Amino acid sequence: MKLDGPSNYRKWAFSVKIILRGHGLASHLTGAFAVDKSRDGSRAAAVTAWTNDNGRVMSAIVTSMKWIMSLEHHETAKELWDYLQGRYIQSSGTLLHTLLQHLHELQQNDISMEEYYTAFDRVMGPFLSMVPKCEQGCSGCCAKKNKVH
Repeated sequence: MKLDGPSNYRKWAFSVKIILRGHGLASHLTGAFAVDKSRDGSRAAAVTAWTNDNGRVMSAIVTSMKWIMSLEHHETAKELWDYLQGRYIQSSGTLLHTLLQHLHELQQNDISMEEYYTAFDRVMGPFLSMVPKCEQGCSGCCAKKNKVH
């Protein structure tokens, strides 16, 4: 899946997370560092393993994108992930207004149900990506999500 604007960021991010989780590498997106298990306490083995894994994570992210040169200044998978999240998660009032306007204007008319659903999904994808996630035990997060709904 190619990252191609805010409309499919959530799908792309979910795909990358699942792939990396399957390889035991998802912790690189949170910036977690490997726990040292070496006997000599040098941490050299842990640093080497983390560096190699970080390269794999960055490779997975970069190869899933169309434009990669704008990412060359990022040194870690965490930096890369945070940059992309900031770039593609948009919650501006202007974008919300535009999406709601497109949703209001959307009509099935003479198109098939499948074509109508595709057009509807193109509008709802970016709209739903603006809805804050509701973390368990976070009343403020859930209040924000309920406000959007």
